[in-house]
Amino acid sequence: MIVSEKDAAQRIGLSARTLQRDRSEGGLGLPFVRLGLRRVGYDTDAIDRWLASRVRRSIAEERARDRNDA
Repeated sequence: MIVSEKDAAQRIGLSARTLQRDRSEGGLGLPFVRLGLRRVGYDTDAIDRWLASRVRRSIAEERARDRNDA
């Protein structure tokens, strides 16, 4: 299901402005759907996958993943 920017932001606990900035500058890597010239949406399945990819058990695990990615 496609949801609005506002609903997506609420679902993941970020501001709509943060999502706007991410679309412009990158960083989070949250995929979005272009619905028109000035309208975007977010696929709830993609949001859930994005959130699942960010789950960590500890800071040490996160650091180890960062080292392996480098």
